[in-house]
Amino acid sequence: MKNYYPEWSPDSLNIAYSATAFPDRGYFSLIRISKRNGEHDRTLSISDCFATPVSWSTDSKKIVYISGCKGQPYLW
Repeated sequence: MKNYYPEWSPDSLNIAYSATAFPDRGYFSLIRISKRNGEHDRTLSISDCFATPVSWSTDSKKIVYISGCKGQPYLW
């Protein structure tokens, strides 16, 4: 797994980042989040197309990114 574009939340409690994974099955892009001490690391989104850097809302409650996917349904 390779991690890209780490971005601290405005409240400095979490970090979100893009990652690539599963090279043996093809390219997959993940959006991941973790607490500042590395605990509770989890995947929020996974797709088979490119993901860009993430940005946080000013209240640290939401993450936004552009997936680069065409014609794929949104996951909420």
